[in-house]
Amino acid sequence: MGRTIGVVTADHRAGVIRPGPSSLTVAGLTRRSGLPAPTVYRLVGDLVETGLLERAENREVRLGVRLWELAALSPRASGLRVAALPFMVDPSAITSC
Repeated sequence: MGRTIGVVTADHRAGVIRPGPSSLTVAGLTRRSGLPAPTVYRLVGDLVETGLLERAENREVRLGVRLWELAALSPRASGLRVAALPFMVDPSAITSC
């Protein structure tokens, strides 16, 4: 599991959180994670299969919808939703649709 997380969070492990490309090649993930290429290819395949990563049309990989769904279940995300709910407006009420 640690290696899998290493592939997804390679920049974070180095103490770096920075804006970057929204998708990367598997070779790019290999460079960033420092793991052997066969390991990264296998882990990426597993993560794509579970929906935590997804392949872009150009064969690059990016965060998958399943990862966002899991993050939305966290207590911090729930608290944010509860705090924002009073300020969220039903669009149909504004547009009279």
